[in-house]
Amino acid sequence: SRGRSPAPRSRNQPQGPSEMAGRAANDEVDMGEIKNVVIDDYSKGKASSTRGGTTLRPIAPTSASVGPVVHVLLGLITVVVLVCLGLGAAIYVEVKDSNGGADCDGLANQVSALQDKVSQTEASCTAAFTSEVYTFEVHKQKFPSCLRPPGYPNHAWTDILAEAEGSTVNFYSWDGSNQTNSWIDYWLKPRVADYFNINLVRVGIDDTAKAVDIVRTEVNQNNAAGSVGLIWINGDNFAVMKNENLLYGPWADRAPNSVSFDFLSPAIALDKGIATDGLEMPYNLAQSVFITTLSQAERPKTIPELVDWVKGSGQGKFTYSQDFTGQLLVRFFFHEYAGGPEVFTSPYDNNGPMAALYAQRAPLVWAKLNEIAPFLHTSADGTKYPDEHPQVEDLFANGDIQLDVSYGTSDAATKIEAGLYPPTTKGYVLDSGTISNTNFVAIPINAASKPGCMVVGNYIAQLESMFSRAQPERWGSLQSLNPKAPHIANTGWLEAFDYVETQSHSSTPTVEELAAGRLGELHVSYVIKIEEDWKANVLNAP
Repeated sequence: SRGRSPAPRSRNQPQGPSEMAGRAANDEVDMGEIKNVVIDDYSKGKASSTRGGTTLRPIAPTSASVGPVVHVLLGLITVVVLVCLGLGAAIYVEVKDSNGGADCDGLANQVSALQDKVSQTEASCTAAFTSEVYTFEVHKQKFPSCLRPPGYPNHAWTDILAEAEGSTVNFYSWDGSNQTNSWIDYWLKPRVADYFNINLVRVGIDDTAKAVDIVRTEVNQNNAAGSVGLIWINGDNFAVMKNENLLYGPWADRAPNSVSFDFLSPAIALDKGIATDGLEMPYNLAQSVFITTLSQAERPKTIPELVDWVKGSGQGKFTYSQDFTGQLLVRFFFHEYAGGPEVFTSPYDNNGPMAALYAQRAPLVWAKLNEIAPFLHTSADGTKYPDEHPQVEDLFANGDIQLDVSYGTSDAATKIEAGLYPPTTKGYVLDSGTISNTNFVAIPINAASKPGCMVVGNYIAQLESMFSRAQPERWGSLQSLNPKAPHIANTGWLEAFDYVETQSHSSTPTVEELAAGRLGELHVSYVIKIEEDWKANVLNAP
């Protein structure tokens, strides 16, 4: 162990999940004396009980879970690097083209030899994955395998904790919700200060692309102590950062709390069609809902019914914003009139078959959106499409509109409890379903304190953190945890989350309704294309 471990937390260890479920909203929602979970040898493929604990079958570090190890790039110079962090094995293969004087005829043999070493390393990593103990105690957690984040080849997690102590982490987060801001400022910030002596600073932004621009500029200036730490991110911003090599990692699928997620599931392995590759830690599972004060008989239950309602009895009672929440509504129309991921099965390709299909079907979407445009709510200053979704929420709160769409599953309940929305407000799922996706936190490649960022990111994935975000009075967000993970399924945590769900406000759709109506997202290339074309064909239409 390198350096000293962080000082123990000042508070008493919190209570267990069975007791947490019934606590009042203003009480602590921490974890308690929960049984340790023993990770048995993967090769045995079975569970055994130890001191009342439950075995956790680890994810075998195969090529699928470890991520791409071998990359052969055509060009002047290709460097293939494999590092099995923790075992201290580093392999470098340099390949030059024939003009550089190297023997490229031996490339296949070199790659084959490298693959053999990869297999040997994976076997060693699996063998080392024996009798490790997963614990909920934040100062005793361990890396779940021999794999380590880049730059920390021989570190234990306690070494990461020690290096993180005293650091400052700037958390760039969307600033459009008082609820999410409050969770960071008043729940997360004091706990990471107490547990890890980390100063967490929330930096509110109205567009994540601004954080991406800051990172890009600092990287281009060779600033190795970047001002951006964690970023709340997904979709096109993640795609841009990954494509431009602006992200640090893989780290998320190697952190101690990675065992609470299934990193091979499509909801986590892909971010709007882009492989996450351990560069992002799951934050929340977002499923959109429609929010209304209309009676059940009056409310539109499909997009075609919404079109009819807006043109009929709902004239002036609906609008949508220009930001990412408004674009969610646009994609609902795209799913209905052009098709979803089941139709657009591969990324948008300029001059290819997907581009041709898009060109054929997208005009139907713009036609329908333009069809309802004359009947949307228009403010006194002539604004038809508000810049940001909070402006739409204000219209709803004032009774100016009767229908909205939101990524917040519990938004109606939260605003009713806050006295902002009338008690008759109801969140619901369309008969045709509603779009869902996962959002994440990521670390820029030039973050000033990568240990601090990893520690905060890992704690965001702590079950007590997820539980607090699931509480409707705090946030009410869905969580993307793996319910089959034994340390979740067999220690009372599922019952705790179930309790929160059963205590949900009557205005919130049931878990069953949400699960039955969950629609997948289009590939990020379409998300970007749709937004651009909406601006050209609807927002700025002549």
